[in-house]
Amino acid sequence: MNFHNNDIDLSVIIPSYNVESTIYTVIKNISKLLEDANVSYEIISVNDGSNDETLTALQKLEGKFNLSYISYSENKGKGYAIRTGILRSRGKFVLYTDGDLDIS
Repeated sequence: MNFHNNDIDLSVIIPSYNVESTIYTVIKNISKLLEDANVSYEIISVNDGSNDETLTALQKLEGKFNLSYISYSENKGKGYAIRTGILRSRGKFVLYTDGDLDIS
């Protein structure tokens, strides 16, 4: 089974749980970094059952950045969210980072 599309260099997976206050900054910074590096990319945020406005924030950001999101209502954990994002990814390479600005 081939999950990859040779047109995309990098898939960035962001498992997201209750990150409404930081997700915009994370996505903006990742996008700028990858655009400056001239890398073709996709960002996939996985809303892991957040009970704040994370989903609303992702919906607003989807058209502004190279972003897609996956959302489900039950919190299933970070590992499940990462796996879900990886299975949806299309890049030659995949990495993940947290949505809470834990890593700059």
